Amino acid sequence: MDTISQSINIASADPEITTEFSFDGIAVEDSEIGWSLSIENEGDKYGNIKAYIYENEEDEDNLVYESPVTKIDVDVTKEFSGLWLAKSGVDEFYLKIVDTDDDEILNGEGEGEYLDVSVQKLPKLTVSNIEWVDSPDEDANIITSFSDGTIAYAKIYILNEGSFDITASVEIKLTKSDKKIVPTPAYGANINFNGDTETILMINGEYPKAAFNSEGQSGFTGSWVVDIKMSNIIAKNSEEQIWDSEELVFTNKNYRVDVLEPPNLSLTQFTANRVDIGEGEAVTFTIVISNDGEAEATGNVQILQSGSVVGTVSFTAPGYDSIAVTKDWSVPANYDGEVNLKAQIDPNSVNPPGGPEDRVTDDFQTLTLNVEGTVSVKPLFSYLLY
Repeated sequence: MDTISQSINIASADPEITTEFSFDGIAVEDSEIGWSLSIENEGDKYGNIKAYIYENEEDEDNLVYESPVTKIDVDVTKEFSGLWLAKSGVDEFYLKIVDTDDDEILNGEGEGEYLDVSVQKLPKLTVSNIEWVDSPDEDANIITSFSDGTIAYAKIYILNEGSFDITASVEIKLTKSDKKIVPTPAYGANINFNGDTETILMINGEYPKAAFNSEGQSGFTGSWVVDIKMSNIIAKNSEEQIWDSEELVFTNKNYRVDVLEPPNLSLTQFTANRVDIGEGEAVTFTIVISNDGEAEATGNVQILQSGSVVGTVSFTAPGYDSIAVTKDWSVPANYDGEVNLKAQIDPNSVNPPGGPEDRVTDDFQTLTLNVEGTVSVKPLFSYLLY
């Protein structure tokens, strides 16, 4: 009898692994969170496996979890779980399921797999800057010097360092020992602060306005603390409300306002580079403003002719110092004779306002120019300074 031999190739049977990973909630930086891993064997053979989880990439220093060797039968699901201390800078896990019998990686087509991780930050409200301005308008000037009588609007920059979009209540006051200045408005609720965003505080559409008025109180000058409290912090998305809104409160007392003795201004000089000029020629005025007070002052000097303002120049006078400003003027044509001018500090423009020792009698100087023209008739028109 003849014997016939035939080779039959039988495909090798291996475990076929599928995985499912999840966190027990929202992963928050520096907080522990539970995780769960389900491993199912959909293959034709049981396997002995180990599961490894790493932060970002496979590295011993990044190991989050290493399971014991676990036998997993066909059509069986094994559950693994643990705790992880959430860290910033981790945006994915690397998951590797290894067959301990032959060291083959069973998931991710033999390459392992990467799982997206989103680590959030709890709300953290910090005051990053405060600018004081002289009006609520966009073109407002920044105030750098405060004294009795200063009116200032606070542009308060608040940074939400957290990941969550929230609303919060904000309360503001300025304090100095037993004294208090309450801005208007001083309290606002349900103010929006988006995550990872800096917001300029507005309460009911307004910047808080503070009036630095001593009303005769002693001890008004000195350093005032800007006291800001941020509370009632609520997630815009109710499903993200994972903190106690009554316990999460932020305060800031890092900013100061130094209130100085008021400025005491005088206009001490009003001169021209020449007083004898011809019609149509140019002349440069020099005006000196002295400040015998402590607070720096800003304002305008008006130049008048026969009581009418024909020019304006601004100034900033440091405390206990003087400042010179200049103004160019082109002499009008068809004029001959004297031009009498007066330079005067505009008291309504001075900020902060002067104190009781600031007299208006020393706020001006006069100057006469001799204009030599080709005609002797003085036309009726205003002399413009520009």
